Amino acid sequence: LAEADGLLRRMLGNTDPATDKATDVTRQPRWRKVEPLAKSFLGNTLHILGSMTNAGMQAFILRRLRASAVFLRPFEKLTRKLLKAALGMFGLAGDRAVHT
Repeated sequence: LAEADGLLRRMLGNTDPATDKATDVTRQPRWRKVEPLAKSFLGNTLHILGSMTNAGMQAFILRRLRASAVFLRPFEKLTRKLLKAALGMFGLAGDRAVHT
């Protein structure tokens, strides 16, 4: 997780995170080769996030996904699932705080 966004950027030929925020990654010439890897990484990360119960690990995963957010844009379904999982975690955190 700590290196995946950098790896995907290098595979696209873009090492500067500031420049790819302004551009659509699907327009880059190497996107077709990187797309399956990006989708697999994001889907598996989302699966881990959903099955994780440790709040510290969930926070780490969300922080690392922030760096990879530019790769979520082409995958609308994964974006919705991530939003749903993140909002669910915030909702559960409030419940835990009240009951604990």
